Amino acid sequence: MQESTPHFSEMKKIQRTILTTELQPLLQKKPEVWHPLERKLSKISVRSTFAVWAYECYLNSGIPPLEHKANLFKIIIPLAAEHVITHAYLFNQIYDQKYDVISQAAIDRNLLYAHQLESHFLDFILYHPQLNSEEKKKIADATNGMMMRIEKGQKLTKKTSGALLRNLAIPAQIASPRFIDSLFSQDFVKGYLEPLTSTKDIFTQRALRAYFSRCFLISADLFVTINQLIADLLEVDKRHPMRKAMHNFAEQYGCLLQIVNDNADFVYEKPTNYKISNDVLSDIKNSTYTLPLIFHFEEKGIKSGLIQDMFFAPQASWEYGNHNRVLKSIMSSGAIRKSMLIGMGLAKFAKSKLPKHPASIQKLNTMLSIAHNNRYYRHIYNAKKFYKKNPHPKSLYICEHHSSHSKN
Repeated sequence: MQESTPHFSEMKKIQRTILTTELQPLLQKKPEVWHPLERKLSKISVRSTFAVWAYECYLNSGIPPLEHKANLFKIIIPLAAEHVITHAYLFNQIYDQKYDVISQAAIDRNLLYAHQLESHFLDFILYHPQLNSEEKKKIADATNGMMMRIEKGQKLTKKTSGALLRNLAIPAQIASPRFIDSLFSQDFVKGYLEPLTSTKDIFTQRALRAYFSRCFLISADLFVTINQLIADLLEVDKRHPMRKAMHNFAEQYGCLLQIVNDNADFVYEKPTNYKISNDVLSDIKNSTYTLPLIFHFEEKGIKSGLIQDMFFAPQASWEYGNHNRVLKSIMSSGAIRKSMLIGMGLAKFAKSKLPKHPASIQKLNTMLSIAHNNRYYRHIYNAKKFYKKNPHPKSLYICEHHSSHSKN
């Protein structure tokens, strides 16, 4: 999220409140356990923000608050969301060899961090003095369920990529049949997918379904589960229009967030708490099947080409600077543009499902702006201008310009 985004200061306040109210005392007792979560909370996170704003939406729609339980919804549940994604990041760094987690010592370190965090967070919930037994059970069950489904999504990612590498049929496994069916409804397919891709092609159709199953499991499910947890604790009727609207928003937003993340893989980034410059092109280097790659292979085939060679020979060494050539290639095939448009379509789809009121709904609309404008996309837009102005350039648009001049 950018500082120019409306409600940015409020998002920062949410992170700061979680850190000072609940996490700081834990850090003082066991810093080695809670440090990964502290690093995650040092930057704006849409997951904890969503939890707080979803709670506000329910209250503003007439759902009565639970007496003396504001911290449950504004701090503890948002912290649970951050715990889950931090746990997932620690494993993702191992799976994709990110953040220099390559050596056995680095892998063992991440495994230790992940297991310690999981164990101590569960104790934190089970022994929390402000929670009753029912609340403890619901939060613990939701947390464990989210982690389990993210792991399932990571395995589905590897299974899909492995099938493609061995020239086998892409698995038709579907994470949430109801979600996939609604996503591939006539309105969305005709409005967003058909103009961009061959949805009648069996290979592409299976690839898209496998991809969005992955999106649901590793990204959207977290938002869906957090919303369900908040609604259940507030005893919101399952037929309540706000509950249904928030559920739809959580699904669409979680997917578009993953699409933005996959598009960002082509952008050279300066180091952050969970990313280093060498992480660029990690999806290609790890043969991870993503939306822009689906579109690129559909347009260019899978037999030869710069991206194809890197994707199908993941152990091959690659030269520094290849990321600039890859960005040009993924742009020239139209794949990155199509992938960005699908994300924008999901944002529009999500917005159409939200009621016009209450006022807190506008905060959720703010979250959707990431589908159109973020620091990664600004770099891609600049590269597009460069190649449009220089259709046959003697040099490449240099990704590192983004790294040295952009703001977090």
